[in-house]
Order: sequence, then C-alpha cells, then structure tokens
Amino acid sequence: MRGKYYCKPEETGVLQEGLICIREYDVNFWFYPKNGKTVAFDSGHINYKGIDEEFQKIDIMPENIKHLFLTRFDTDHAGGIDKSGRNMFPNAKVYMGEEENKYFVSAQTSSADFQ
Repeated sequence: MRGKYYCKPEETGVLQEGLICIREYDVNFWFYPKNGKTVAFDSGHINYKGIDEEFQKIDIMPENIKHLFLTRFDTDHAGGIDKSGRNMFPNAKVYMGEEENKYFVSAQTSSADFQ
C-alpha cells in the first residue's frame, strides 16, 4: 500500500473556521477549536519528523489539548500516543468507540504498545 495514496490529504492549516488539520505523510489528523478550547481527532503517526513545526503552523500547543478522540487504532491514527514514542497529547483524556475499546483492552492483555 505504501505510495499508493488512495486519498489526498489536506496540507497543514486552517481549512475553515472550526476545522484545522496537520498533514503527516499521507494522512491528516484534525482539530476543532471552540470557545478557547481545542479538541483533537486522532494523533497521527509515531515520532513524525517535523511535527513541532506543523503545530507551529496552526498555532496549537499539543500539551494544551485536553480531549483526544481516536477514530481507530491504526498506526496512522493512534501512533502519536504509542508509549514507545513521544506522546503528542500528554494532558489529554482519550476517548474511543466501544469496538475500538474492546480491541484496545484485548491488545493490552497481549502486550500492545499503546498507553
């Protein structure tokens, strides 16, 4: 699949009021700012080179994110909180769907690297 680009990710930036993204390789992760707070959706790849510069472009400090919603546990969606790398959102409470939670719990018992 590498290099097949089945979808075209948006470049890092503000797409419209209330919708911001960071591009990592061939994926995006998203932010929803409102009333002085920002919610993150997914955490991107693990240890993405240049991620600090991407956050500077959108004027968001990852440590200020208090809520992170994971859409799924693929490495391009949840790698940024893999405990073997840098936790992108160290102060965030993580939310996920019921099916993803079942996968997470079963993976924890089989030595997965997610925190």
